Amino acid sequence: MVLSAGRFKREIGPKPLLDAFFDTVGCRLEASGRATRFPAIMSNLHEGVLTPAHAGKALMELDEIERELRDLPASKILGVKQGTAPEASAFACLTSPDGRSLLGHLRDGIAAAQSSGDALIITDTRQKAIALRMSAGVVVLGLAWVIIGRRYFGNWILISLHQEPTDRSGLYLWTAGFVFIAMGATYVMAAMFPRLRVWFQRRTWATLTAALLFVGALIFFGMSPR
Repeated sequence: MVLSAGRFKREIGPKPLLDAFFDTVGCRLEASGRATRFPAIMSNLHEGVLTPAHAGKALMELDEIERELRDLPASKILGVKQGTAPEASAFACLTSPDGRSLLGHLRDGIAAAQSSGDALIITDTRQKAIALRMSAGVVVLGLAWVIIGRRYFGNWILISLHQEPTDRSGLYLWTAGFVFIAMGATYVMAAMFPRLRVWFQRRTWATLTAALLFVGALIFFGMSPR
C-alpha cells in the first residue's frame, strides 16, 4: 500500500496491515458503529481519499486513536498479527515492515496533505495493476464485439418474445459491445482517479443518472430499423 499527497509518497506495508488497523478501530474503539467517533479516518481515509479540508480533523482523530490503541492489548487486533510480546499494545502491533508505526506513516501523510493542499490517497499498487489489466481486457472484448458484430452480424437484432413476426424493430446485438467498453472504461477511471471514484460513491444520484443516460443513448442509437 502506498500513501501519496502531492510530492509525498510512501510505502506503508501490505493491505492486511491497513485492514487490521481500520477493522480494529471500527470494532474496538467505535461502540456505536463505524465512523461514529472518527469520521475523517474511518469514512474519508478508509475510502482511500482524504481531502485537505478534513486533514486537521483527521490528525486530531489519529491522536485519540493512538492513545486508545496504546491501552488496547495486541490480542484485540483484528486480522493480521505480528510477533509481539503478550503484554504489547495494539499500537505496537500495528507496525510497518520498515519498523515504523503504521500510525506514524498515516500522520505524516495527513500532515503532507494539509501542508500541500493535495488529497491524501491510499493506493493498492498490486490491485491497481490487476484492475487495469482486467479493465483493458474488458474494453478489448467490447471493441471486438462491436467490430466483428457490426461486420458479420450487423442485421441481428434482439426482439421481444411477444413481438409480431412482421415487426423487425429491436436492439442491434452488436451494440451490446458498448456495454463492455463502458464497464472497462469505468474500472479504468476508478483505478486511475480515486477522487472521482469516491465522488460518485458518495452520490448515488450521479451514478444512477450516468447509468440511465448511457442506457438511454444505447437504446436510442442501437434500435432498429435506423
